[in-house]
Order: sequence, then C-alpha cells, then structure tokens
Amino acid sequence: MPTPSIQPTFEESEAISNDAALQNLLLAAHVRGLGGYLKGAPLFCQAAVAEALALPDGWQPAFLVLLGYPSEGAGPPARPDAWVDDFLVSR
Repeated sequence: MPTPSIQPTFEESEAISNDAALQNLLLAAHVRGLGGYLKGAPLFCQAAVAEALALPDGWQPAFLVLLGYPSEGAGPPARPDAWVDDFLVSR
C-alpha cells in the first residue's frame, strides 16, 4: 500500500484514466484511417467551452478531440530517424 504522501489524489487518478482513454481513442481512430489530435483549450476556459457545447451542469470539459480523414496523399512530415542511443541514459 503506498504511503499517503505518494498516493495519487482522486483528481490525479481521474486525469491518468482520462489520458489512457484518450490515447486509446486516438489509436482506434488511426486504425480506422482517421487523423486526430487533442486540444487542451478547455483546461483554460472550462466555463466557456461548457456553455458553447451546452454540457450538463457539473460536467467539466478537459480536452477536445478533433478527428477527420486526412487529405489525399497527406502524411506526416519527414523527420530524421530516432535512435534510442540518442536519448537513452544508462546509470
């Protein structure tokens, strides 16, 4: 059992669960040919987003998930290969 000083709060546990769910949502969308990304704006203007989306009382928006089909021929930008030795630190 973790000590109280390192035990996550309910809010921290909830945030971790949301993060995992959002990652799975984006991965599932990718498998279906959709592109997507997260917008964290609701974290900074929850009341405005809740009002714009007519969310029920008590709902607190955290992220917007934007999904869509990519344009024909679209793909990620070219970038150099990443090698694990470039960022791995052994101690």
